[in-house]
Amino acid sequence: MRRIIPMAVLAPAALLIACGSKSESGDSAQTAATVAAYTGTPRSNAGSGPACVTAADVKEALGFEVRELTKGMKHYGPMWSCGFAAADDQSLPGVTIQFAIEPATEADKRFDDMRNAVTMARGTPTKPDPVAVGERGMSYRTSSSTMAAAVKGGQLYTVEVRYGAVSTSKFGDKQEGTVTLLRKLVGT
Repeated sequence: MRRIIPMAVLAPAALLIACGSKSESGDSAQTAATVAAYTGTPRSNAGSGPACVTAADVKEALGFEVRELTKGMKHYGPMWSCGFAAADDQSLPGVTIQFAIEPATEADKRFDDMRNAVTMARGTPTKPDPVAVGERGMSYRTSSSTMAAAVKGGQLYTVEVRYGAVSTSKFGDKQEGTVTLLRKLVGT
């Protein structure tokens, strides 16, 4: 019988090895930069990155208090991301809001994923709703999440609100609020 070593054990080991090793030139800066791309460790140019929306923006758009999960935008490889969670875990358990900015080269894949998600949720081939944000703006709502995305200036901007543990009758329709947050993220 063959033993399977879970990736959860191998990935941290690889990071430890990478952090402790030096390149052939003796410079570990490149290794540190590579690891930082996947761990969200701030880089020297982190201050020049995009800004996340504020907790007040999220409350105004979605109608409930939130707490920051990331303390601003974090840089992961080519992607920038930030997030929030509902402040009231009792009445809104598991509600999270994720913002992402990626190169526009990811747009086709992301939009295909959105079409597939809304089709699976509704049971018939369906396209997300078009929205007047950037280029190719679209959004959708299912029983467990709401998402909006658009391309502008060579970047793909996405906002996803996840609420799978909360009944949609209690949570309400957050599609308009999600699009409002996308507009703020894009800067329009």
